[in-house]
Amino acid sequence: MHVMVYAGMMGHYLHLTPEAMTDLLFGSAFHDIGKLHIGHSILNKPAGLNEVEFQEIRNHPTYGYSYMQYFPVVAARAKKIALEHHEKLNGSGYPQQLVGDQIDDLAKVVTVCDIFDAVVSKRSYHKQRTVTDGIRILRESVDKGELSSDYVELFVTNVLSYHISEAHRKVV
Repeated sequence: MHVMVYAGMMGHYLHLTPEAMTDLLFGSAFHDIGKLHIGHSILNKPAGLNEVEFQEIRNHPTYGYSYMQYFPVVAARAKKIALEHHEKLNGSGYPQQLVGDQIDDLAKVVTVCDIFDAVVSKRSYHKQRTVTDGIRILRESVDKGELSSDYVELFVTNVLSYHISEAHRKVV
């Protein structure tokens, strides 16, 4: 749910239309639904994945997109977000190796949110890292041509400043 909350905040700062905001929220809420098709032994494996297992993980956006076709109430753009949330601007992403403007702008937003959440959350395959690590990794991805600098800076400047101020309020 963190990804959806981050994406919703991004949508607010991007002044999305109500329709686009709905697509963003649905797409981000269900971006990883394709992981339901992947076995727990792969999803929760504490060590590195072998090539076959990694390919199965890389298939989850396609599985999710296919699964979402059974729900006509979900807009096509929300489904597209689920399909494209691992695509990178330079074509190094998956599953379609899309580049630049071939990737839906809302999928680019979810990609930023998902990468940050993956870094700062505890996972079976890595320990929880700091917000600073998350920012560094996002900015390195911009430098590699993988992510939009505009979306990363909007995320860091607005979403994270809110996130950090809320965390500070809970401590004080």
